[in-house]
Amino acid sequence: MAVDKGLSVFRHPDVSSVGGDGIVVGYSTPTQSQYSRTLDVLCEVLQAALR
Repeated sequence: MAVDKGLSVFRHPDVSSVGGDGIVVGYSTPTQSQYSRTLDVLCEVLQAALR
C-alpha cells in the first residue's frame, strides 16, 4: 500500500498535479454474512492510514 509515500508515486509523469492525493478502493461485493466484517476492516485500514 502506498499510503506512507502518497499516491503521487503512481501518477503518470505527463499528468500535472491535480491537488491532494486521494485513495481508490476497489473490491467486489462480499457475501452478506461477510459484509459487516469487510466494512470494519476497510475502516480500520483507512484510520491507520490517517495516523
